[in-house]
Amino acid sequence: RSTLFPYTTLFRSLTYTISDTSGFFEVVSTTGQIKVKSGATINYEQAKSHQVTIVATDDSGSTASSLVVISVQDVNEQPKFSSSTYSRSVSEAAAINDAVGDVITASDPDVSQTPLFSITSGNTGSVFVIDSVSGQIRVNKQLDFETTSSYTLGLKIEDSGSPKLSDTATVTVTINDANEAPVFQNSKVTKTVDEGASDGTVVIALGSEATDPEGDSITFSILGRDDNDIFAISSSSLVVGAGKGELLDYEGPKSSYSLEIQASRSEEHTSELQSPR
Repeated sequence: RSTLFPYTTLFRSLTYTISDTSGFFEVVSTTGQIKVKSGATINYEQAKSHQVTIVATDDSGSTASSLVVISVQDVNEQPKFSSSTYSRSVSEAAAINDAVGDVITASDPDVSQTPLFSITSGNTGSVFVIDSVSGQIRVNKQLDFETTSSYTLGLKIEDSGSPKLSDTATVTVTINDANEAPVFQNSKVTKTVDEGASDGTVVIALGSEATDPEGDSITFSILGRDDNDIFAISSSSLVVGAGKGELLDYEGPKSSYSLEIQASRSEEHTSELQSPR
């Protein structure tokens, strides 16, 4: 970063001055040594070399000049996240590969390098992935607000220099609760009932066949049927209807029936069950 110009004379002292359009350099007037000015920032990516002119003046006023080309050596610089902390949110109903908010932003002064993003911690169950080039976080597995309502992910960005340099940040991902439908454990259930069963005989305890992810109460209704109204819903169960037991006749025209049962709650989310056959 320095050059010494040995202009000497047996009889006269020399004074050195500099002409520098970049404003980065200065010269020691008594020795001719070129130095980087205090506070100056030299950037290889902006200019790979600089030219300065050194003028030596003796006591008589005579001058001599020299054009000096100063080459800038490239050094690996650290990539940086634009923030040390980020916040993102996503619905628990998001599909696999859905984006989680905006991309995570970072920069690298070394324009020839492409720094890579990674998730280093907090990704329980690998529910998220991050695009290593763009910094976009995406859903990787089904989310469940009732199980985990937020994640704090550790992030890293690393360049390809030698030695490799990196930066870290965290992002808090909030899982938004979604209105979910009740769920039947099975989409089709087969049950039996004795012919001539008494009124109110429970055929299916529907309350044990369906659950609501939100923990809300479930109501049941019969949507489709071929049973001539033999069966009814009572206290979250499918039962033999009042006065209908005598219609259950194994030797009769029908020995099996099919019903479509709907589970719903106040938000009008529904699920359906085929039963019995």
